[in-house]
This record gives sequence, C-alpha cells and structure tokens, in this order.
Amino acid sequence: MRAEVAFFNVASGVSMAFAFLIVQLLNSIIPSLVALHVAGEAQRVDTVVAYTLKYLTIAAFSFLLIVHAVGPWLVQAAMGERYLPVLINLRILALGLVPIGLVRTGISLAVVHRQPGKALRITAGALTVFLSASAVLVPRFAAVGASAAVALAFGCAGMIAYRQFSLGPVLAAAHFWRTILFGVVTLGVLSLPLASGLPMAILAGGLFLSLLFAGKVVSIREIRLIGQGLAA
Repeated sequence: MRAEVAFFNVASGVSMAFAFLIVQLLNSIIPSLVALHVAGEAQRVDTVVAYTLKYLTIAAFSFLLIVHAVGPWLVQAAMGERYLPVLINLRILALGLVPIGLVRTGISLAVVHRQPGKALRITAGALTVFLSASAVLVPRFAAVGASAAVALAFGCAGMIAYRQFSLGPVLAAAHFWRTILFGVVTLGVLSLPLASGLPMAILAGGLFLSLLFAGKVVSIREIRLIGQGLAA
C-alpha cells in the first residue's frame, strides 16, 4: 500500500505542477478580460478566451504525448525501474489534464461576469465526482483508481463549464474538437511499435504539429503575432 501511495503522489505531483502552470496563465489574463468586459467588448473577450483555450489545449495534449512517448525512459532514468508503475498513473492523470483549459476558461468567465455560483458549481461537481469515483475505484485499483477518479473529475468539471457558459461558439473558434481529434490520432500512432524514447517523441511531435498546421488550427501568422505580443 505504501508503494501505491508513493506511485500516486509522484504522478500527481508532476501532473499538478503542469495544471498549476495552466491556472497561473489563465489567472494572468483575467484582468484584461475584466477590462474588455467593462468596456463592452464582449466579442473581444470571446476572441481572447478562444485563443487562450486553443493553445492551452494544445499544450495539454503535448504534455500527454510527451508522457506517452518518453515517460518510461524518464521515469526509469530519474527514479529507477521499480518506479515504472508511476507511469500508468501519470498517463491517466495527463489524460485528465486535457479538459483543464476548458475548466479554467469557465471559472475565468465566472469571474469576469461576477457569477461565483457558476464557478462553485464547477468545483462542487468535480469534487462530487472525485469522491464518488474514489469510493468505487480506489478499493479495487488503488493508485490507478485514484488517478482515474481525478481524471473523471476534471472531465466532469469541463462538461459543467461547457454547459453553464454555452461555450459552443468559443470551442468552435478555438478549433477545440479538431485539436482533440489530431491529438487522438497522434496517440494512436504512439501505440504502434515504430520507435521508442526520443525518436518516437520527435515523430509524434512532428505529426501533431503537422496536423495542427494542415488542419488550420494554427498558422505561422498567428504564432508570429503571439510572439510579438509577448515581446511587447
């Protein structure tokens, strides 16, 4: 049991560090969103939210792909072969991080529109699903069950955010489902015995990036504008 707790704690620490980064990035744009909302620039608010959601979803899927491609090598190199079960938990938790951009988008909009009740419902829904799933899964699957419960909680929170704020137009502008599709395709390629370690990570990264450009999810002009904005 102590080993199971250790496996979950290590995987949770890594995934939550990435989640914290996403939270900080979204928190940093909330003042701008509030200013635009007060100025009556509702369309610009939606545009900023859509762009942010798009790149956070890409980042989350990139994290998931890295975990699948080089996770075994990284875990073994950093902690040793006995900690390889950490990878199972980390893969499940990384999958749960894909909707976190959607979750935080909903919470950010709740702040902008001064609707704390909606943010509370997102959090309460996630907590309820986590506790319920944990009660069922943890006794049977231990650390893997706990990781699955966390992933299910994030997914539920994303669905609640989507329904409460009618995020269909925002998701369309963010090419959210197209990004998910390209990520799933890349994950499928990762499951093939083509290569391992860094070569497979490079192959998967190149494929995912190519699909994003070919599918017009991202463009050189857009990336250039973002770079100019960050530099300014």
